[in-house]
Amino acid sequence: MGIGARLKETRLALGFTQERMAAHINEHSGKGSRASVSNWETGRAVEAEVVRVYGELAEQLGLAEAGSGAQWVLDGETAARDPSVDQVIQYMSGIELFLRSQPDLSARARHQIREFYRSVVEEEQRDRKAEEIAGDDPGE
Repeated sequence: MGIGARLKETRLALGFTQERMAAHINEHSGKGSRASVSNWETGRAVEAEVVRVYGELAEQLGLAEAGSGAQWVLDGETAARDPSVDQVIQYMSGIELFLRSQPDLSARARHQIREFYRSVVEEEQRDRKAEEIAGDDPGE
């Protein structure tokens, strides 16, 4: 199940229409319209703040364990949240704040900036994981 399916599952578990979900997300993050919810549920352009709000809802609904809602939204995992997930959310939130402060950027430029930072964060996570694995190797 992809991120869009988990977002939709959360909305349906609440019994919300896309319009009602958009209002809720807007109230808690300043983002959202019915069209936005539709885009998120099809896996397009989900922003960090939206993941955070959906994650909190998933925890409240029991879809995810306490403290792991954002991780559940991102990758379907329900284990306790890895602290690096908080760091990813923080990085991406910072990027969103920057993008909001740049109204002259085209949608394409915004997308490219988001994708670039997403790839940087993913690479950093892979590097950390590789270091952890190398550190656990008894052969060293």
